[in-house]
Amino acid sequence: MSRRSSLLWAALGVAVLVVGFLPATRVPTLGDDFYVVFQAQGVSSGDLGTWLSLAWGWGMQAGHFNPIGQVLGGLYHFGAFAWGSLVGVTPTTYYLAGAFLILATAALAATYALTSALRHVGYASVPFWRLFALVAAVTGVTIQLHPWSNDPVTTYSMAGYASTAIGFLLIGFAFRAVATGHPTALDLVRIAVTAVFAVLFYEMLVAAVAATFVVYCAAWFTRSKTVGGRGGILAVIGVGVVLPAAVFIGGRLYVSLVSGTGGYTGTTAVPGLESARAFVFGMASSIPASAWPYTYYRIGQVDLSRAALVGSFALLLLLVIFLVAWTRRPLPRVPLSRRLLLPVGVLVAFWALATLSHTITPKYTVEISAPGLVYLFYAVGSLVVSLLLAGGVLALRLPAGRVVGIVLVVALASFAVVQQSVNWTLGTMMAGSYSVNARLLEASVDADMPESERCDRLEEWDERDWPDYYRDAALVYLADAYERAQGEAFCDLPDGE
Repeated sequence: MSRRSSLLWAALGVAVLVVGFLPATRVPTLGDDFYVVFQAQGVSSGDLGTWLSLAWGWGMQAGHFNPIGQVLGGLYHFGAFAWGSLVGVTPTTYYLAGAFLILATAALAATYALTSALRHVGYASVPFWRLFALVAAVTGVTIQLHPWSNDPVTTYSMAGYASTAIGFLLIGFAFRAVATGHPTALDLVRIAVTAVFAVLFYEMLVAAVAATFVVYCAAWFTRSKTVGGRGGILAVIGVGVVLPAAVFIGGRLYVSLVSGTGGYTGTTAVPGLESARAFVFGMASSIPASAWPYTYYRIGQVDLSRAALVGSFALLLLLVIFLVAWTRRPLPRVPLSRRLLLPVGVLVAFWALATLSHTITPKYTVEISAPGLVYLFYAVGSLVVSLLLAGGVLALRLPAGRVVGIVLVVALASFAVVQQSVNWTLGTMMAGSYSVNARLLEASVDADMPESERCDRLEEWDERDWPDYYRDAALVYLADAYERAQGEAFCDLPDGE
């Protein structure tokens, strides 16, 4: 495939993903992302080094052992206020742009994992950028918003889709390393660094390490026919599974026995019938359209608004362009065979174990009480489903005929319109419910806004029933951060003015 063709396919995939993500841009900054904007500045007195040092320590407290993830997440959050104060970009815009870029990066990493897996089982003729366009398009059409949950589509991007990208990258490295049955020294170093980095980034990525073990076991029985070959597979198991497992277990023991900071109900495993039910709901929540019943239950109706109509039209236009381009140059079909069981099994293992890593804990056993309620595992599940659907497009030969084609196009268009309508309805609902968040974040980095307007926005926000840590962040850390950045008080007007 030529460079020009690769760029066109990449652009088409990104375009579909952009349109699919647009409803999420209506959602204001919520959850931890909101208060950390101010906390990062307040507790560190605006010093990045101090903030990252604190983040490193928090990564080894209260049931967590993810210091690298805390540091990189801390850097990401620190930039929300610092960058906004410097160039005038609101933290809301910063987070939404970051969420999309991280989602697109995760789609790239997922494509890398899929191409590596297909090449491992003998299908090397699938062009990377064309497959990326397919994965991105499927993701853009099927992605769902879950505003009543800790939704990784719009919040927790570093722990959600950034973690997912790392997991897929590790899986891709694993397939590449054992393709010949004789991993190279570079393979071993790459896998060791990525696997250890993964478990120090976020606990959920233990699922990715476990999924790669399936790859290595399969290679042991199918690729390593010699003593030397089996030695290479043992080496990659050592650096890719045993080493990160030792780091993870050692870290958890340190947190529980040495640090003395107590546990956290979101990382403590408590298996049982309730956790099994939450697991089933969590897995179901990653399936396209799974949130529709819960959405209807919560809001009663879905509005076919102007934004939904425009978004649906743009998405359908891009899909028509995609389908025409795809059918004009069809790829060689990936025939269904037992060889595909390994890639499918590894992807499903990653999805299932990532979901289990949350639903087995007391916190999320309670919170994941129905399909459509999600946590960070949705980032993994949504992209695994996109990969499986993309693989199905490559593997299944659709029946020829104009009637069949029309039926498929109508079905796809109907699904896209409904999903766009659901997402736009939810995005608009959240924009109205939490507009005070967006207005306060805008004021926090606007040096030209009159002080009376800033005070009005702070008072408007303060009238809501917020948790104490939210209120502390806005009333204490915001004042410190704004005065340090702008040289004046955020709101210092006498009563009555």
